[in-house]
Amino acid sequence: MCLLCEGVTSAMSQQEKTAKTSLVINSPYAMPCQHWQFHYAHGEGIQKTLTAGRRPSGYRIASSRVSPAQSAQDMGVFVPIPLVETIRERVVAWREGGYRGATGVTRRLLRHWTDERIPRQHRFFFCQLEAIETLIWLMEAPENQAHCSVSIPMDGALRRLCSKMATGTGKTILMAFVIVWQLLNRVDDPKNKRYAKEILVVAPNLTVKERLNVLNPKHPENIYGLSRKDALRLNDPRQERRDRDGVFYLVPRGLREQLTQGKVHIQNWHQLQWDDEAKIRARKSVDKRGPLSDDAYVRDVLGLDMAYARDIVVLNDEAHHAWRMPEEMKEKSLRGEDKKQAEEATQWIRGLERLHHARNVLCCYDFSATPYIPSLQGKTESLFPWIVSDFSLNDAIEAGIVKTPRAVVRDGTGVDTKTYRPRFEHLYDNDEVKNDLNRRAKPEEELPFLVTDAYATLARDWHATLTRWQAAKALTPPVMISVVNRTETAARVEHMFKENQIGTEALGEPDKMLRIDSHVLEKMDKTHGEALLRRKVSTIGKKGKEGAAIHNVIAVNMLSEGWDAQTVTHIMGLRAFRSQLLCEQVIGRGLRRSSYEVDEETGLYTPEHVDVFGVPFSFLPCEEGDDLRAGMFEPLCSVAYMPERSDKNITWPRVQRINVSYRPSLALEDVTPLTIDAATIPKIVELAPKVDNQPDLSDVKAIDIRQLGQSTRMQTLFFKTAKSLYREITSHGEWPGHEMDLVSQLVRLVGDFLLSPQFRIKPQAFHDDPAMCRAVIYLRRTQIMRHIQNALRLGKSADSYDIIVDKELGSTEDTYPYRTSKACDVGKKTPISCYVYDSTWEQRAAALLERHEGVVAWVKNGKQVGFIIDYVYQGVVKHYFPDFLARLTCGKTLIIETKGIKTEESEAKKQALELWVAAVNAHGGYGVWASAQAGDESAIHDVLATHCESLGKV
Repeated sequence: MCLLCEGVTSAMSQQEKTAKTSLVINSPYAMPCQHWQFHYAHGEGIQKTLTAGRRPSGYRIASSRVSPAQSAQDMGVFVPIPLVETIRERVVAWREGGYRGATGVTRRLLRHWTDERIPRQHRFFFCQLEAIETLIWLMEAPENQAHCSVSIPMDGALRRLCSKMATGTGKTILMAFVIVWQLLNRVDDPKNKRYAKEILVVAPNLTVKERLNVLNPKHPENIYGLSRKDALRLNDPRQERRDRDGVFYLVPRGLREQLTQGKVHIQNWHQLQWDDEAKIRARKSVDKRGPLSDDAYVRDVLGLDMAYARDIVVLNDEAHHAWRMPEEMKEKSLRGEDKKQAEEATQWIRGLERLHHARNVLCCYDFSATPYIPSLQGKTESLFPWIVSDFSLNDAIEAGIVKTPRAVVRDGTGVDTKTYRPRFEHLYDNDEVKNDLNRRAKPEEELPFLVTDAYATLARDWHATLTRWQAAKALTPPVMISVVNRTETAARVEHMFKENQIGTEALGEPDKMLRIDSHVLEKMDKTHGEALLRRKVSTIGKKGKEGAAIHNVIAVNMLSEGWDAQTVTHIMGLRAFRSQLLCEQVIGRGLRRSSYEVDEETGLYTPEHVDVFGVPFSFLPCEEGDDLRAGMFEPLCSVAYMPERSDKNITWPRVQRINVSYRPSLALEDVTPLTIDAATIPKIVELAPKVDNQPDLSDVKAIDIRQLGQSTRMQTLFFKTAKSLYREITSHGEWPGHEMDLVSQLVRLVGDFLLSPQFRIKPQAFHDDPAMCRAVIYLRRTQIMRHIQNALRLGKSADSYDIIVDKELGSTEDTYPYRTSKACDVGKKTPISCYVYDSTWEQRAAALLERHEGVVAWVKNGKQVGFIIDYVYQGVVKHYFPDFLARLTCGKTLIIETKGIKTEESEAKKQALELWVAAVNAHGGYGVWASAQAGDESAIHDVLATHCESLGKV
């Protein structure tokens, strides 16, 4: 079974544990195996049923001819997307068939992206991998080129393919997949014009554009994990390590250089605007120029790097902003927001057409959570007809990839007589509220009681969340966001908070409240003010950034694509919601999860929630309950590497494979001491010329035997003695192994003996004199050789290791910052800000490592740290993360696995760990390593006493 489909059967039993209490029922890393079906039961209201199989692709629209009394129970009409269903089946078959027809580069990328051995922060989601597989299948699968091809509508002259993915499911990663796939295939085969070497990424606003800069391989903070060498070659002024590398590992190491040969240009959609009549008139008043030529227009759009690019690929982020105005819309006079939306969408798509006409756009890849084409006044919507893959918000909620929204089902005020729904569910739809919010009121005028009551209720719950987070010492506060209809309403809401009219003073603190509307922007400095506001908005919930302290955001239709924060816990909607598209977009601002840790018991994500007032998302799943606070995710601890503790950094070789061979070995057994008497060796020899058989002592030449030792290295003596031994052994045909292996062992044994206490020279002064010692060994090497030969024994076969490692070392420095709801603690000897423990036993073990004098540095290992060892259990290759690494005063690095109960699998892990240590030590290039398994605190104490030079005080 393929990696993307694995676990579907076993997950069923695990997910039964959560079926009654949570909407999260599927693994985010495997194909969905079940889904919820909702239906109305008379007398019981809306009921849900757990149904086997994947949720069909499609969306719901409101039923027609439904009375107001019936609308609260209306489940809408499901509109399927048959094209997606057809493609899904064929992509599954293609995947299970080994990606037949894919290029060599593509196969390598797909294997790399699905390889679980790579220590990413977390695996790529199934929805991300399925989406890129679909786009690749449409181009490379042979079935698609024959009778099984599918018909995908064109958008005029443009070929567009849309990947529909819910907010928070990782569209940026998918875009990076497409860039890597396109560029590497074109570099590998420069004549293959199916692929592009230049890619244009179009963003819907400046906030998104800044965030998408990571897609450029030449950007200092690129998402691909280019090495430091690559960064220096690209003139990266910061010269820092790429911590994103340890998170994603998007590109195999051997292909990163090729990736920089391509070009990626990120541009805001406004740059696509062509010269309409108003623009030409405005310019003629200055320089009398007419419309720009196609070539000049393209150069403006593509920038200097890609000014003359041809056969390009376009990636449209939030592509629901790029569509053609339907015929029925052209016939009507649009006003206000509808008119502005239609004009912007037309400018975007017409700009791409002009680009295609001038330079040939191979394909436009669209990415959107809501790829709808709105119709007249937003009453009905239709999907893009070129959608080829779909992972909806419902799918994302059931996989736990996003937070589960919680809606109001009872509010204690009865139901609205018009909609028969709770009043807090859609506040704006109440006539009294709507009329009041649509007038030009002053900021100090009070809001309707229904609105203030709703705010008071939501604010009390927000404050309870803030109290829990502060008690747990959370680094940033929970965030409430309000999306209102107009600037006057925003001013009134801001005044309400400042005057503490709802009893929650914390939400009204000026330095922690952020209002975003056109009136605020008008009062700001256009250069610095707007930039600061944008930075504050984009850094909400991020420690140490401009927006870290913000916990109340009030916006007038300004919380669009590109803004979201992991710490959003409450949403208030005070505007018209005429479409499910708009509901999903607003709720999407608070759907991003805070923690991506899998529950070990269920194999699923732990549910997180966002509480929503005023947004009537009728056709989205939501958890209901009287207690809105129940199940709110707990405050999180931020775990990150601390550069100021670089002296506590621990490194290790990234071992990919260990090849074990067997060879005969020699050993010295029962070797007796050997003492050489230097008195029998001349120290200085004097020579003089002789005449008439008599020496002329006036001309004496002295030869000092020490000079022989000074000109000879000890290693040379080892080799010469070993050479004599080699001749003796091979002359009798006694060695069963490889001759070079014999030489290496003899050199080692000779060296060990001559440097051991078993070998002495007397008097001691001669032994202590290095030059004299070497001279004596040189002159008596035959005697030494015979002595060693008498003690040589052919021992049993011993393991020999050949390890395959990455060029770059693993390091605690590569630990990527993450947030966790698990129990945490801090230490001074660990390079990580805080360590996560899964049991009190692990906590005690960490405390012992922290205070032991024999420990220089230690780290609690995990997926984010990335020290991984492969092992085989029941014929399957698995990998695990040993619990602790500790660097000791004696220079060793100790690997500690804390296990209390022995099982077959724990023994398999132990054997793999011992093999890893033996192989790395045999290599000799990565220091000295040791391993131990400890069942309790005293066992760790004994392990440290054994491996440290001195126990020290504890």
